Amino acid sequence: RQRGGHGGFCHPVEAWAGFAAAMAETECIRVCCRFRPFNKNQEAGTSTCIEITSETQVKCGEHNFLFDYVFPMDANQQDVFEYSAKPIIDSVLMGFNGTVFAYGQTGAGKTHTMEGPSKSDPHTAG
Repeated sequence: RQRGGHGGFCHPVEAWAGFAAAMAETECIRVCCRFRPFNKNQEAGTSTCIEITSETQVKCGEHNFLFDYVFPMDANQQDVFEYSAKPIIDSVLMGFNGTVFAYGQTGAGKTHTMEGPSKSDPHTAG
């Protein structure tokens, strides 16, 4: 790859003309937020301090946080995959590096996001 004038990396146009145009919008770092739903032990008498105010904003108390995308608690695995991982996987299959990184405190839902609520159910498995 060649270093582009805007500080990023550009794909050689003669080899990747169509791919480079498609990747221009998806090759940057995107930060998405997904909140797992309450589990059975948490449902009874539990409330959340998180309010999803838009597709890009979360409110916690007096603080607002902006993300590239905020998935609702009822988002399915396919929605998360299509937005978050598929563009990265497509570029990896074309020979470029890519990383999907899940971060959060213990019990926050990293495994739920990467694998789904049930590995035995093909509709919800990651």
